[in-house]
Amino acid sequence: MRTKVMTSGEIAEKMKSGELKYGPIRHQLLPSDLRQRIDRLYKSIGHLLYQGDAAAWELGFMRDTNPHREVTLWEAIAEVFEHWMQNHPGEKQRQLVGELCSISFNGIFERETKRTQVLREKLRAALNKRGL
Repeated sequence: MRTKVMTSGEIAEKMKSGELKYGPIRHQLLPSDLRQRIDRLYKSIGHLLYQGDAAAWELGFMRDTNPHREVTLWEAIAEVFEHWMQNHPGEKQRQLVGELCSISFNGIFERETKRTQVLREKLRAALNKRGL
């Protein structure tokens, strides 16, 4: 699946997800409170992306320049995901998480539906609530 990555309102480049490379480990240890939040996120949505590999999920945050900010971003995604699933129980979970991830980095869709617009607005509100 190709996603258009936006930077400053312009399309920067198109990438296949397999072309992405891992960055270096920037944080050998994460604070225990942050690790607890990461664990909660894994149980909520991370398992849909890193099936059966909570350690790989946590490792992603250890690679991040600002893991606290990244966890906060994922908490906003999880909030929208959980709320959406409560109101739309038949929704495909993995697809929804993928869509929210794309929206979170200003991904655009070939067909922007009303549903996508609503998800975008809900995620924007959840991010604003957290100061992001």
